[in-house]
Amino acid sequence: AVVSTQSTGEMDDFSNKAVDCFVDCMYTGEIEKLEKSIFEDVNKMAHAFEVSWLSRRCLRFYQSDILNFEENIYEEFFFACEIACRAQANLKQNMYPYFLV
Repeated sequence: AVVSTQSTGEMDDFSNKAVDCFVDCMYTGEIEKLEKSIFEDVNKMAHAFEVSWLSRRCLRFYQSDILNFEENIYEEFFFACEIACRAQANLKQNMYPYFLV
C-alpha cells in the first residue's frame, strides 16, 4: 500500500519501502532500514508528521552517508545537491545546503 499525506496543499506519495522504513523507525527508534534510495521520502515523512528526532537523524544520515562520496563522481555530488535544494525549498530545512561547502 502507498501512504499519502496532505503537505502544503498537494499530495505526496511514498513508496512501500519508505513507509516500511518510517514505521520501523517509529517502532525501534533507529534508522537501520534507511537507504540513500528512500532517504528523501523518509525525511519528508519525518517532517510532515513532525517527528523531530527522525528529522535530526535524517540530517546526520545525509552528512555521513549521502555526502560520503565513494567514487568522488559527479553523479553522487549532483544527487547530494538535489537533495539539499529540495529539502530547503520544499521542507524549509536550511541546514542541508551548508554541508555542501
